[in-house]
Amino acid sequence: MAMSRSLFELVRLAQQHRGLSSGWLSGTVSFVGSIMEKRQEIAHLQPQVLATHEVWGAVLGSALPRADIETLFQRWELMVRGLEGKSVEQSLVLHTFLIGDICGWLEHLGADCVLPVLDDEIQRRAARNYFQRLPELAECLGQARAIGSAVATREGCSPMERVRLVRLVAHAEALLDHLRETEPGSDQGRTATRRAGELVTEIRSRMLMRTGVRVTAEAYFHLATVAIDAIFDWIDVCGGHLSQALGSVDEN
Repeated sequence: MAMSRSLFELVRLAQQHRGLSSGWLSGTVSFVGSIMEKRQEIAHLQPQVLATHEVWGAVLGSALPRADIETLFQRWELMVRGLEGKSVEQSLVLHTFLIGDICGWLEHLGADCVLPVLDDEIQRRAARNYFQRLPELAECLGQARAIGSAVATREGCSPMERVRLVRLVAHAEALLDHLRETEPGSDQGRTATRRAGELVTEIRSRMLMRTGVRVTAEAYFHLATVAIDAIFDWIDVCGGHLSQALGSVDEN
């Protein structure tokens, strides 16, 4: 579980960097300082991720080789050094491939290291939510944050951006419906659901026009980040419950 927590923090920061980069490459220069801060935070997180793997590598086995982590950080450095001059679309693709790799690691950790030791179906469902569905929800809204930051900067949504935002919102709502049915109620879950709903409403009502979008990039990024951070709070609570379940398994 320690490894998953480090990876979730890496996902959170990389998603924020992607959203800020979309706004910056579209013309929101006020995002530059925050972009530099996210790069520093990720640089500081790198040794923590590798140190956690050093402790748990034998348990993780082929689910997450150390070489894969080192390669991802190398790819990240190459990306950020070459980001200036890239298009918004290029930035989105580069960021999303890297984030997708980390989310894939999380899914493999759940499937290879956690699910096999859980016999109770409720606990197994919770593990799938933690390692797969909640990260997928955060990534849906993370992509919507990045696209919407560019839309808000230009004050207009292209047909392709509209299609993407509508699909992301629909998928996020489907995931939320599933999570409400399978995840025990918690304050964090209710807050995340409410915040995500507020973001979905903002996208549908104010972000899909070809021209005349009147939401600033800063305001949209903040609204989206509040919603996504609430999802990561939900993930953290679910991880705590799952750790307790794994502890019970170890005791038995």
